[in-house]
Amino acid sequence: MLRIAIIGVATCGVIAPALASGASFSDQTEAAGLIAPFGFGYLGGPGSQYPEFPGDLPHMNCGGAVGDFNTDGWPDLFVLGGGMEPDRMFINQKDGTFAERGEAWGVRLFHAGSGAAVGDYDKDGDEDIYITSWGDPLGPPSVGRNILYRNNGDGTFTDVAQAAGVRTASPVYPTGHTPCWGDYDRDGNLDLAVAGWRPEGGTNRLFRGNGDGTFSDSTDLVFGSGESNLGFTPRFTDMDGDRWPELLWVSDFSGSRYFMNDTQSFFNATATAGTGRDTNGMGSAIGDINRDGMLDWLVTSIYRPFIDRGNTLYINRGDHEFDERAREAGVVDGGWGWGVVMMDVNHDGWLDIVQTNGWINGEAGAQDHRVDPTRVWISDGQPNPATGVPFFTDVAPQAGVNHTGIGKGLVRFDYDLDGDQDFVIFDSDGATLYRNDLQAGPLTNWIRFLCDTSSAPDLAAQGFGTRITARAGGVTYVGSVECNVSYLGNSEASVHFGLRSSTSIDEVLVEWANGTNSRLTRIPANQTVVLEPPLAGLCPGDADGSGVVDISDLVAVLTNWLNRYDASSGPGDADADGSVDFRDIKAVLQHWQDACA
Repeated sequence: MLRIAIIGVATCGVIAPALASGASFSDQTEAAGLIAPFGFGYLGGPGSQYPEFPGDLPHMNCGGAVGDFNTDGWPDLFVLGGGMEPDRMFINQKDGTFAERGEAWGVRLFHAGSGAAVGDYDKDGDEDIYITSWGDPLGPPSVGRNILYRNNGDGTFTDVAQAAGVRTASPVYPTGHTPCWGDYDRDGNLDLAVAGWRPEGGTNRLFRGNGDGTFSDSTDLVFGSGESNLGFTPRFTDMDGDRWPELLWVSDFSGSRYFMNDTQSFFNATATAGTGRDTNGMGSAIGDINRDGMLDWLVTSIYRPFIDRGNTLYINRGDHEFDERAREAGVVDGGWGWGVVMMDVNHDGWLDIVQTNGWINGEAGAQDHRVDPTRVWISDGQPNPATGVPFFTDVAPQAGVNHTGIGKGLVRFDYDLDGDQDFVIFDSDGATLYRNDLQAGPLTNWIRFLCDTSSAPDLAAQGFGTRITARAGGVTYVGSVECNVSYLGNSEASVHFGLRSSTSIDEVLVEWANGTNSRLTRIPANQTVVLEPPLAGLCPGDADGSGVVDISDLVAVLTNWLNRYDASSGPGDADADGSVDFRDIKAVLQHWQDACA
C-alpha cells in the first residue's frame, strides 16, 4: 500500500539570488520565532565536569531534535536549554513560524541537558523524546537524570524514564551525549543506544526494547567488558543491505567503531572495514555520496595540520569494506567539527554536506575561541575515476550561511514543506535556522519519502530500518529511513532525493526490515510520499482477497493491468507491492489453486 501527500511549493520572505551551484540560504531565526538561547551550567562551579579538561566540557553540550510531535504532518523542533536556560518546544504553525509551547507540553525544564533523540518507542502513533542529562546545572553532575518523554497524544509529555529502565546510562559517571533509536534485532520494537564520554569506560549503553514500554541492558552485545570507548554519536544503519542494521559508534581520541550486526549480536569489524581512522570523532552523517548504490559514512573531527587529521569520509566498497577519501573529496578540513548532515542542497541529484564547528579552550582561564565558519560543501557531481568520489567546494558565505558561533548540534528538515531541506544549528548562543531558498524550476525537482508502519506490528515505528531505492532518468538513488542523528540530536526521519530534471520516478523499491518489499512505478516528482508496508497475512497471488488463488485472481490482474499503481493495494495487486503489472501475473500462476493459511 502507499499513501501520497502532495505538498505544494510555498515561499516565505524574499528569495535570495541563486549561485551557479544553486545554493541559497537565509537566516530565518527571528522571523520564524525560533528564539532559543542556550546556557550550560558550569556544573559544580567554574570547574569542569571532567577534571582532566578543566573548563572545556560545558561547551560540548548543545543539542536539539526534529519530530512531528502533534502529528499534523509539519515538523516541530525540541531544543535543549543547557540548564541556565530551559528546554523549549517549538510547534510548527504551518506559515513559516513556530510557537514556543514548552510550558504547555510539560518540557520547560531547567537541567543540564546534553543530547536528544526522537522516536515512537511505544508505537502509539506519536513521537517520544529521549534526553541525556547531567542533572542540576548549579550542583555537581549526577547520574540517573536522563529523561524519556512519552508523548501522551494530547499536547503533553510524561517522563517515564524510571519505569522504562533508561533513567541511568552509566551508573558511575554522568557522561551522556548523543542517544539514538533503532531496531537492531528486527523485532519491531525500538532499541536505544546512548553514547557516553569518559576515559575510564563503562559509559556507553545499548538498551533493547522489550515491547512493553520497558528496556533491558544489552550493552555486552556490543562492548563486552572493559569498554573504554569515549562515545559521542551512535547510529543504527544497514551498511550492507542485508536488513540487519550495523551500529556505527563515533568516538573521541580512540577512533570510531564499526560494529557489524551478525543477527545475534555485534562484531567489532573496525579494523577489517578500514574505518576507525578518525582521531577525534564527533559527528556522523550517512548517505550515498558517490551514487554507487551503497551508503557511505562521514565522521567529523578536529583538523589541525600535523596534529589532528580532520574529517574522515569512508566510501563503501561492499562487504563491510571502506576506503577513506576525505582529503580527496575536499572535506578533510571542517575546523573543529561537530554536527553534520548530508543533503542535496540544490537538487542536482548529488548529496552535499553541511557541517558546523567551534570550540572554546578554557585551560588556565584562556578564551581561545576558534572562529571556524560553518561549511556548506557542494558536490561537483563528478566522481574521480581514481578515487570514486566527487569533489566538494565550500560555498557557505556566497550561499548566505555566515555562521561563526560555537556550533555543536546540526539537524536538517523541511520546516516550511516547500520541498527543499532547511537546517538548524545549535550553538553556545542558541539556535539558528537557515531556510533553503532554492528556486523551483525545471532543474530542481525532488521527492521526499516518509514511512507509516502502524499496520505492521513486526516493523519499527516510522519505518526505521527501511531502505528506499529510486530510479529516475537513468540515475539510481539510495536512502535509509532512520533516527538520523548527527551530534546531540536527530534530523527528520525522511529520505529526500533531488531529481534535477526528472519529473517522475520510474520505479521505487522499498525494502522493509521484516523481509517484505514494495515496488511502485511512475510516481510524479515534487511531492511527499508516505509509504506503507504490504498488508500482513496477504496470500501471494490472492489478487482479489478471496482467500484462494484461482481464475478470479487472474481476471482481477488483467482487469487492472493498466492501473500501474493502486493507492489502496486493491484488486489486481497479487504481490502487494503497490503495482499492478506482470509481477502479479507471475504471482498468480506460481500460487495457482493455493489457499491462504
